[in-house]
Amino acid sequence: VDSEQKALQNIENIIAEAPARVIFTTFSTHADRYEYVNSIAKKYGRPVYAIGSNLDFSLTARNIQVHSTYTIPHNDMEKNAILFVTGSQAEPESALMRALWNDDKARFALESSDTVIISSDPIPANGIEEEVCKMVKGLLTVVKDVFINEDAPDYFPAVAKRRKIHASGHGKRQDLEWMMDALRPKTVIPIHADLQKRTALAEIAEEKGLKALLLEEGQTVEL
Repeated sequence: VDSEQKALQNIENIIAEAPARVIFTTFSTHADRYEYVNSIAKKYGRPVYAIGSNLDFSLTARNIQVHSTYTIPHNDMEKNAILFVTGSQAEPESALMRALWNDDKARFALESSDTVIISSDPIPANGIEEEVCKMVKGLLTVVKDVFINEDAPDYFPAVAKRRKIHASGHGKRQDLEWMMDALRPKTVIPIHADLQKRTALAEIAEEKGLKALLLEEGQTVEL
């Protein structure tokens, strides 16, 4: 909680000092963070636009009211606007990447006075870190400031500004132990991580006296 509060405060400080538009991206599921930034936008009199289909569910679920760029051309956006965009992991068809590469389907154009806040860490798998690094390098050739989380890999561009602007939502060991104690599942099947992390979770489950299964991709199990 303290880490998230520190990240949110730093995000507010960046927004307060930004001279023009702010391009904000994080994981689409971080509804709390979007809600907070939306409240900060109101505090500083900045209109907010959402760009990217994956944001729709997250914003709608929390009833976060923003403008739609489907109805307002990017040339008509206020110069102090905040843009919520997809693309924190450099997804090729995300709103931020389309804008960076001047794609025909881009729904906004980057401007040199923009401040970009990437409020996430790159997922350390499948070359995503390298792709995010390329994106940051590309952004720095176009916009004034690019803020990345302080824990970003060391090989990221030195001119990118590092701040504490992201706190991981992944549970730590004590969180996982608490979940197992609360739920007392018959079987624990670790998924959605590399083998090392899945094995570690299985070992925690076994220490708790629970049955754990490590499955290979495509493998089925009958419970």
